[in-house]
Amino acid sequence: TTMKMESNFIDLPVGIKFLSERNSNVRPYLYLGTDVRIDLAAYKRLKVEKGVLLRLKKFDYYYEIGFGIDFFLQYFKFSAEIKWSAGLLNMLSNDYVDEGKIYHDALESLRSKLLIVSFHFE
Repeated sequence: TTMKMESNFIDLPVGIKFLSERNSNVRPYLYLGTDVRIDLAAYKRLKVEKGVLLRLKKFDYYYEIGFGIDFFLQYFKFSAEIKWSAGLLNMLSNDYVDEGKIYHDALESLRSKLLIVSFHFE
């Protein structure tokens, strides 16, 4: 059995880039940081007819580690970055409809793990 759960997040990241020396027009870096993600759809109404039987918690806190490369081009800087982001909290809410009890009881915890590939143009 599957259940569709839609989420929209606001991210509030704080991080530090450890930059290496620039070699020609390339500069690699390491990234360490934290992130707070707010799920805007967390308090949607539970609807059995639409298959929404469980709910997620609204806030989660993450730690992030990654690396990237800055490319200094003629008119702008382009960066490619890969980050691993892992959630610290159990996102499974204790709020569920009666039909969702079997799904809730089957899950001990629900934690986020993300591999983020991003491109930046500055």
